[in-house]
Amino acid sequence: MPETILCIAGKCPKILSFIDSTNGDYTSLTIKMREDINEFAIRDFFNELYNAKLDTYGQIFLKNHGTNDLVNSFKNIITKSGVIGLEEIYNMTNQKFNSTLISLQLIMQEFFKMFEIVGIEHFSAIEYQEMVRQLNMNPLFMEQESIFKEEEKNIKCNSYFLGGENSPVNNITTKKGKNKTRTLIQEKAVS
Repeated sequence: MPETILCIAGKCPKILSFIDSTNGDYTSLTIKMREDINEFAIRDFFNELYNAKLDTYGQIFLKNHGTNDLVNSFKNIITKSGVIGLEEIYNMTNQKFNSTLISLQLIMQEFFKMFEIVGIEHFSAIEYQEMVRQLNMNPLFMEQESIFKEEEKNIKCNSYFLGGENSPVNNITTKKGKNKTRTLIQEKAVS
């Protein structure tokens, strides 16, 4: 069953990076699929997505793209190890219509509800650039450098979907000890 493989792959931590448009900070989230999500929940999400009949609205996708491509992109995100990029979704959608972004953010909110945050890092733009510069100068961090290059490649597309006030990642829960979770919005309010 492909959903079982997706569920197993989703439990591996992944890095999701974006620029927060509210403060310009670089944000890196380490996320993984929640423990209570199983292959049936994944299948239900994809079935709901197909039943939404997004292809009939005409403004969400560019020509030659549709709901099936979106589902495949979500599957790639789940199975991807390392750095997550939303470039596939960005390239198949029509950015000319504001309603496209709103529609996709709602869909992505539901998708990211299946994940939890296991690590958060915030850096100002200056701190981030200095960190990249230092890593480029030190040959011991070649693996880290490739991760940063992958993040930099994906930052524009990720920020398009995730960097705003109504970002889908605001609904991801943060793991705090055993069986305790708080939403990222609540965590920001507490800080």
